[in-house]
Order: sequence, then structure tokens, then C-alpha cells
Amino acid sequence: MKRAHWISLIALISGAVAWYFLAEPRQQTEIIKVEQPKTIAPSSKMPIKPVDAPVVEQKQQEQVELAEQFGLVASAYAAELETPSYSKPLIASELNAAEFVPQQVPIEGGGSVAIVPKKYRFSFPETIQAELVATDINLSEVSVSLRNEWTGEKLWQQPLQAQDGRWLIDINPGKDWDGQLELAVEFQARSDSQTLRTGIEYSQPVAWVLAVDDSFGEGADLVIPLQLDVLVTGDYRVRAQLFTDTGQPLAALVQEKKLSQGKQTLEMKAYKSVLQQHSGDFVLKAILVEKRPSKPGDLARYGASKESEFKVPAFAIGQLSDEPATVSEEELQRLEFLKQMSQGR
Repeated sequence: MKRAHWISLIALISGAVAWYFLAEPRQQTEIIKVEQPKTIAPSSKMPIKPVDAPVVEQKQQEQVELAEQFGLVASAYAAELETPSYSKPLIASELNAAEFVPQQVPIEGGGSVAIVPKKYRFSFPETIQAELVATDINLSEVSVSLRNEWTGEKLWQQPLQAQDGRWLIDINPGKDWDGQLELAVEFQARSDSQTLRTGIEYSQPVAWVLAVDDSFGEGADLVIPLQLDVLVTGDYRVRAQLFTDTGQPLAALVQEKKLSQGKQTLEMKAYKSVLQQHSGDFVLKAILVEKRPSKPGDLARYGASKESEFKVPAFAIGQLSDEPATVSEEELQRLEFLKQMSQGR
């Protein structure tokens, strides 16, 4: 999984390497006239000190600091390899990754307005739900429209009335809506006409997650089979988040597989160490089904889930083996390189 902390890890490596090479003093060649110095008799009171000693000391200090940074990177990367890429501990920044982050737009004269969709990505036949949030300002003559960002075609438009002081947007989709859409709200504020826009995505599902079969153990993994109804054949990537029955986050799971049209099974796997010896039921949610582009220039397509979450019955974690995560030869070579750099080699 391309996780946030792995991106930070790569950035740290790149930064360390760049710093190292940029720190190298540049060598320049000059032709100068050399005058013979006057001969001075040696004196014990005048010790001879190399004129470049401060430069050497600075360079040595830089190399020590660079080695220490590589040591930190090597330790972080070694810890990353303790769990397989398909089953990583679920970190806080990933919990609300699918939520839409609204932006408050300030209005001249005071106050602000924001469009807040329920989420960024909708799937047919979901209604598009959003809210126009006005802070410290009164709005009037409000209308909402929706258009296709690619073609510019206007798909829907309607006046909007406040309900109990809230501007709630609820749009029934068309059967052919698919792709990037622009949600726009026009309104009057302090006698000025204003327009606010935001982007969302609406998709015709290429696959449906129907149910979760009984889980089972396989080596050090808890295997959670997903039942899918695939509408379009292709290469799929499925992501999901695993929680305890009390809501404690456990793991971010991902699997990739080529799936043919029809009923298919895809096995999500949770590595033993991320399950934290949990003895109760599990909950699988935040499921994202993505069909990868079949050729350059194509866009990713998305599926949907019949349920927002699925219960995964309790499993005796002690039955799973303690075998370490499998590490590829490339990953081992990368780790060895980082270790050597941390030792100043």
C-alpha cells in the first residue's frame, strides 16, 4: 500500500541524499601567480596548523549527521517490512480519508459560505446529498445546478429553499451520470450575486460487493473472502479497513486481482500482528473497489458495496502462525543499502 508514512519515508531518503551531494564543496581550477614566501626559521612557539582544518571538521560532521539520518530511515524501513504490504496497521490519518473536506469561502463584508457534500464519491443509484453552510451571513435567491465537467452539459438545476434554517441539497441522479461533476450554488448576499462551486464524482458501478464469507486462517493471515458481482472484466484493486467490534482501528487491507464478469471471490488478508490478539468480532468497512485503467489515457472506474460495513465473526487468533512477513529480494537490497549508508560506507 502506498501509505502516507511510506511517502514520508521516501521523501526523507531523497532529502538526505540531496543534502549530502549539495554539501560537497565545489572544486574550481584557477591560474594564479605564486610568489615565493620569505624563509622563516621554525619556532616551537609557532605550531604549524593546516589551513583547511575547519573545512575538514565541517565535512566530517556533515557525514556523521548524514549517516545518522540514514540510520533513522533504515530503522523506519525495517519496521515497515515487519508487516506485509497488503495488511498494514491502520493509522489515524487514514480513518477519514473518504470524507469531503469543505473550504469556507469568505464573503466581502464578513461571514463565509461553504458547500459540504456528504462525501466526494457517489455511486448510482445514490442521491447526491450536500449542504450549503452559511456563517454570519443571510442568503437569498439560492439555486443549485450540476454539470458534467468534461462536456460542460448541465445535468440538473433547481431553486433551493431553507429547511429549519438549513440549506439542504438532495439530487436524484440520472441513469447515465458518470464521471467528474461540478456542483454549483448561486445566491444573493448583501445585494451581490455570488456563485460557489465544488467538484464531486459520480460513477456507474463496475462491480458490487455483495457479502463477506466465513473467514479462515492461512499461515499468519486471517483471510476474509469478499463476494463480488463484477459487471466489467478488468484488473481490480480493493481496499478496506478492519476494526474491532468496539470501533478500535486495526488494519488497512488491500488486494489486487484480475476479475472476470460475473460472481467472483476476492480474499482480503489481515496479518496476525495487526489483529492485536483481539478475541471478539471484527467489522470490515470503508470498502473501495477500483477498476484500474486498462491502457494509458483511460480513467479508473469504481464499484460500490451493498452495505456500508460487514461483520466478520470472531476468530481464534492463536491458531495463526508466527511466521515473519515475506520480504522480497528487492526490499532486502534496499534495506541493506540504507544500513550501509548509515555506517558511512
